Amino acid sequence: MARPASNLHLQPKNGGWRARVLVPVELQAKLGKKLFHTPVWRVSKSEAAVLAYPEVQKFEALIENARSGKYCSAIEVETQASARPLVPSFQLRGVRNDARETTFTKLIEEWARKKRINNPQTRGRAVTHFQRLAEFLGHDNGADVTSHDIVRFEKHLETTPDPRTGKLRHPNTVLGYLWSFRGVFTIAVKQILIDTNPMDNVVVGSKIESKRQAYSVEQVTLILTRAQATTDDIFLSLLTEAYTGCRISEIVDCSTLDFNFVRNGDRERVIPGQWFLFIGEDHREPGCTTKGHTTRYAPLHPEVAKRLIPYMEKQVAEHGHGPLFRHLPKDKNGKRSTYVARKIDEWMDGVIKDPNLAPNHSFRHYLKSELLARDVPERISDAITGHKTPGIGRKYEHVPMSKMFDAIGKLPVIRLQAA
Repeated sequence: MARPASNLHLQPKNGGWRARVLVPVELQAKLGKKLFHTPVWRVSKSEAAVLAYPEVQKFEALIENARSGKYCSAIEVETQASARPLVPSFQLRGVRNDARETTFTKLIEEWARKKRINNPQTRGRAVTHFQRLAEFLGHDNGADVTSHDIVRFEKHLETTPDPRTGKLRHPNTVLGYLWSFRGVFTIAVKQILIDTNPMDNVVVGSKIESKRQAYSVEQVTLILTRAQATTDDIFLSLLTEAYTGCRISEIVDCSTLDFNFVRNGDRERVIPGQWFLFIGEDHREPGCTTKGHTTRYAPLHPEVAKRLIPYMEKQVAEHGHGPLFRHLPKDKNGKRSTYVARKIDEWMDGVIKDPNLAPNHSFRHYLKSELLARDVPERISDAITGHKTPGIGRKYEHVPMSKMFDAIGKLPVIRLQAA
């Protein structure tokens, strides 16, 4: 009886087993493949190990010959599949599933399943990226995509204007495409849907750091003073951002039920006479996700509470619980914050026009900077803004709500007209 193959060479596949041997990176160009493998045998693991042993020896001999210079590229290798193969025997060339099983849609579905991608926006972004790739290539078969195809598409993205804006894409936008491709194709290879990862030979750079700066106290005062003369959705959103550092979507897309909401009965969060905003997806409408950001409780400064809470209570009295700004239009994903963010962008041009300032995001820079200037520990300021403090041990720390209220109490008070 032949000696059984090592478990390292056996791989479960379609209800059976096959043997495979990875080709060393330095020999892949010479051998023309990254992987040697047999057809699939529908037998027990122990029987497959016996069948695999001679085939593994052949594969390793080819690799050794290539390493020693004895390899002849004209030699063809065909493995025997006498033990009822699940797929027909063919000349060794790697995985070749039915094209219907390797469409971009199928690969994305498997990636989302394996990585537990529940956020529709994350999944939708991958779908959009692969749709653009399919349009560029003229097909959507993941098994036929090569590294050369990816590089060509990358250059296309870098050199052609985005049809939506008419402008060249930001380098980070192009990186987003490459990250999507790498994530999906990596899972496809590990799940034996495709043989090789076209991203293996593609260099994916690092994200360009933002040049956004923080607002000054004077700029925040100017913004909030003028915003008082605008609509509630603009003023209350900017006011909340200034004192909590929350993202525009975290306030605009929230529910009236998120105010002083305590998840899992954690009553320690409740401080008599104080208001906080729960930032999570428990009460939000479909599509109004928090993009996987940290679920947290954002303390509301008295300057925010005395204006935002009466507005919230009025909405509940008139319409019952639901979206805080229910009258605003939604985008295709169901988010109202897209509309408000656009309104603020346009409105801010008449207040402060500086390319280094982001109308909404600079409030996060402002809050972090002001808290740092007042010696608030980073762990506490991170808990307020939802940033992740480095260090595995930080997962076991829970910042008391009282500490967060103490921190925002140190922020400069922007004097506004009476509410």
